[in-house]
Amino acid sequence: MSSSTNNPEEIPQAQKTRTIAHMNKDHALDLLHILQHYLLPSSSGPLTPQSSDSPPEIEMTDITHTHLKVTYPPNGTTYTIPFSPPLAAWSDRRSRLVEMTISARQALGIPSSDESHNPNTKIAIHKWLPPRLAPDLPVFLVCLGIYATYLSSFFYPMFDKGGLIDTYLSHSAIPSLLRSLNNIPLLHNLINLDGNGINISTIQSLTKVLFYLIAVPHVFEMLFFATAVLPKYSVTNPSVWWAWVVSVLLEGAPAQWRFKTLVAAEKTKHAKAN
Repeated sequence: MSSSTNNPEEIPQAQKTRTIAHMNKDHALDLLHILQHYLLPSSSGPLTPQSSDSPPEIEMTDITHTHLKVTYPPNGTTYTIPFSPPLAAWSDRRSRLVEMTISARQALGIPSSDESHNPNTKIAIHKWLPPRLAPDLPVFLVCLGIYATYLSSFFYPMFDKGGLIDTYLSHSAIPSLLRSLNNIPLLHNLINLDGNGINISTIQSLTKVLFYLIAVPHVFEMLFFATAVLPKYSVTNPSVWWAWVVSVLLEGAPAQWRFKTLVAAEKTKHAKAN
């Protein structure tokens, strides 16, 4: 009669696939340290990637109740690293990998504060999300338009007589609309039409006010985001880092909402992988 120890529980293939993918994507360096500690102890110092920008050349190919297999391309070998003792249950795989990681790091003299299996592991952010059609895109376009109009006025006669703004207003329906609003006492001083049409200096002043009303809060949001929010996560790609920072500077809150959505999705993915 067979005992349960001779017939371990069946391993769900989907869970195995997720575990392998997660380890290869987020913990390749840990696999490298486990390999060195348990099977290559003669190596001098911890094995490291060829460069800080490239992931370690190692890949987990299998994991069972009794062992895990990794392929190490630099020497073209596939290694079988035993679990000692074997896993009592498939659900123990994560805790065993954590245990082996910590043991390997301690043996190799790697500071424990750098443990990537720490409960406070940083979620990796690998991409930037563009503005959504609604509500992000309208906010993005309005802010970009105000920034561009105000800043370009330093290099191009935007507000001069005959300039771009004056030419546009003289051929648009805006003057007649503003002339109607000008009859409202509360709006008269703000709109300030002169005898020949729109007072360009008023439009210039209004653009300046709108620019500072948007830019100043966004600068503070951007600084807070770059120094207090992003450091909580692992954003190793400089292009992705800058894309998020510039997005917050331009859009403000909508960009931060997208970032939170991405973080939530990555946390869910991370939890499922474990």
